[in-house]
Amino acid sequence: MILTGNILPAQYSYYDNIFSSLPGHHVTPDASQNTNSLYSAGFHEDFDSYTSFATNLSPWTNIDGDESTTWGIGNVSFPFQYSPMGFIVFSPSETIPPINSPAIQPKSGRSFAACFASTNGANNDWLISPAMEAGQNSKVSFYVKSYSSQFGLERFRVGISTTTPDPQNFEIISGPNYLTAPADQWKLMEFNLSAFNGQTIYIAINCVSENSFLFMLDDFDFSTTLPDTYLVSGLVSDASTGLPVEGAVVSVSGRSDTTDSNGNYFLSVAPSMLITSSIQAEPTWGYTPLKVSFSDISVDNPAQISCVKEGYEAYVSQNVSLPPSGFIEHNIQLTPVTASLTNNTTPGNNNHNSKGVNAIISRAWDFGDGNSSVLQNPDHYYTTPGLYTVILTVRNSQNQYLTTYYPNLIQVQSLSTPDIQVPEENQLSIKQHHGNITVSSTEKITELSIFDVNGRRLNIAYPDSDIFSLRADNFSQGIYIILALTRQGIKSGKIVVN
Repeated sequence: MILTGNILPAQYSYYDNIFSSLPGHHVTPDASQNTNSLYSAGFHEDFDSYTSFATNLSPWTNIDGDESTTWGIGNVSFPFQYSPMGFIVFSPSETIPPINSPAIQPKSGRSFAACFASTNGANNDWLISPAMEAGQNSKVSFYVKSYSSQFGLERFRVGISTTTPDPQNFEIISGPNYLTAPADQWKLMEFNLSAFNGQTIYIAINCVSENSFLFMLDDFDFSTTLPDTYLVSGLVSDASTGLPVEGAVVSVSGRSDTTDSNGNYFLSVAPSMLITSSIQAEPTWGYTPLKVSFSDISVDNPAQISCVKEGYEAYVSQNVSLPPSGFIEHNIQLTPVTASLTNNTTPGNNNHNSKGVNAIISRAWDFGDGNSSVLQNPDHYYTTPGLYTVILTVRNSQNQYLTTYYPNLIQVQSLSTPDIQVPEENQLSIKQHHGNITVSSTEKITELSIFDVNGRRLNIAYPDSDIFSLRADNFSQGIYIILALTRQGIKSGKIVVN
């Protein structure tokens, strides 16, 4: 699985969400998850691009800090209801049955981010933005609402981190006390972030409601003004004498300037890309001992600065990163050709970055179980069941670091496969006889999916009947999960093929 993008793909379906909520099982789709993509031109989120009822909101970091089960909505069913969770993408039109109450409709579109009340004390749930570059005039806005005021208004805080998306690193900017969300209408919240101009930041909405019901969040918007150009200037001098070099041509990102009599140059150039962190991990789910093969495929795309002058070696530096401040001073020393020949070097090959473009020169893995590695493509064995957050820190040739968190990326289970416990009314009747497997339901089955224990969907059918048959010899030995969509909701069952 490659983790580089920002939304779940279309094939991550309603069924996948249901399947992942069953005890002892977890679906790991080929999803895009990168909690540390850097957004440098503003960021808008209306939560409509995600699969309904998703709890993986990448590139957001979604943290369930209280780890408590949650309250749900009576006479309505939807994936993860009552489960421990942070925020969930809630689509009232897609619950069973759909919810038409005006009190729970999104501010816009079909979905909003919801945080259900903890059943055991106060909420401590964090929805943390991806990393964003704050230029000038930075601000953030979003809409909040309480579903009901019956149990008190929902409470929340807003924080900023300039380091990592770890809750302990956030500075709360919303004041010493919590804020509240009204129940009668959506309320626009706006915060001036000018104090963080010129920095890379994360923005967090922290739900701290106590014995309330449902906190609603929609239409998040971060805006900033970045410089249209970056200013690059410096001095070009003779490496042997230290004297200024006049008439040298300095080029950066397609722009050029000729040094004056004092050896100075001045250029305005387009912004460069920063580090992009990406990893591959295969597999991300399995039984102990689970071997996972990791690969760091992060890249660094800094600016290239070159300088030429007759009688000197050509100068090329490919490891210059332009900071959010929009200004960098880069001094250049040119080596005379005669000095180069004396030292048995080749004229015209004064390349100051032997590693070339995309130079990530070191990395450090934290596998989440107390073990680590500095290899680019390490293999790691997980020997204890659990959910593991993987952390990768990479460093480029300019000593710039980027730390990326992949929350709950690896799920490891014991060799024993627990039975799936579901209410009797939601169970399918499954019988095997002479190589035939017969699946039946009390309601007509409109769609039926078969999964293996790793969460991979193997087959899908549309019976439009209350009974469906398939051949056991089409399956290898193992355990399989069947999920059926009916007009009354989702029904499930398990089959064992010997």
